Amino acid sequence: MNVLIILLFLAVAAAGIFAFLWMGASARERAAREMLRQREEAAEQRLADTRQSYETRLSDERAAAERRLADERLAAEKRLADERAASGERFKAIATDVLQATSGQLDQRSRLGLETVLAPLKTSLEAFTKDFKDCYSAEQT
Repeated sequence: MNVLIILLFLAVAAAGIFAFLWMGASARERAAREMLRQREEAAEQRLADTRQSYETRLSDERAAAERRLADERLAAEKRLADERAASGERFKAIATDVLQATSGQLDQRSRLGLETVLAPLKTSLEAFTKDFKDCYSAEQT
C-alpha cells in the first residue's frame, strides 16, 4: 500500500507539474499574442502617422502650386495689360504719323486744286483791276 500511496503521490505531483507547465505555456502564448498585438498597434500608428505626414505634405505642395499658379496668372495678366497699353501707344503714334502725312498731302493737294481753280479767276480779277485803273486814270485826266 505504501507503494500505491507513493504512486498516487507521484501521479498527483506529475499532474501538478504538467498543469504548471501547461499554464506556463499558455502564459507565454498570451504574452506572445500581447506582444504581437502591441507590434501591430505600433505598425498601424506608424502607418497612420506616415499617411498623415504624406497628406500634410501633399496639401502643402498643392497650396504652394496653387500660389505659384496664381502668381504666374497675375504676372501674365500684367504683361498682357502692359502689351495692350504699349500696343495702344504704338497705334496712336502710327495713326498720328499717318494723319500728319495724310493731312500734309491733303493740304498740298487742296492748295494745288484751289490754285488750279482760282488761277483763271485771279487772272481775270487782275485784268479787271488793271482795266478799271486804266479807265479811272483815263477819266481823271
